[in-house]
Amino acid sequence: NGYEPTTSLLCQFDQIIIRRVLNHHVEFVSQISLSPTENKRWGEYTMSKARGKWIYALLSRLEKPLHRDEASSLSTLLRELCRLRSELRFDEQAAQDNSNGSNGIVFGDSSQKDVLATLNTLIIIVGIYFEQCSSLDSIMKVKS
Repeated sequence: NGYEPTTSLLCQFDQIIIRRVLNHHVEFVSQISLSPTENKRWGEYTMSKARGKWIYALLSRLEKPLHRDEASSLSTLLRELCRLRSELRFDEQAAQDNSNGSNGIVFGDSSQKDVLATLNTLIIIVGIYFEQCSSLDSIMKVKS
């Protein structure tokens, strides 16, 4: 399961390590899919609360101003987090979507609620604090 991102561990990281590990997580998040058919293909590649903790912790230690490479990486992270958020399906939507042949994860158990909360938190941090989105209104809208 790996290590938790403890304060003592994170304080040992300099900015170079923070950026490298964050880039690793961005690449990993780019590989994740929440649809059931994709999860079977990728196996253990999932967006979990633990992965969200790591990304949150690394973002908390990332210093501003950002280099253009980090800005690009955070822009990719924001895009991928929004993609994952859009793949979540609520219980009411899932019944309609399944009848229409749409795939996506049924959002009802507590682990998926944790994933949604994690995704929303990371989207806001990357979008607002790191200034990677001009309009979060369009990102945070719930499709009807």
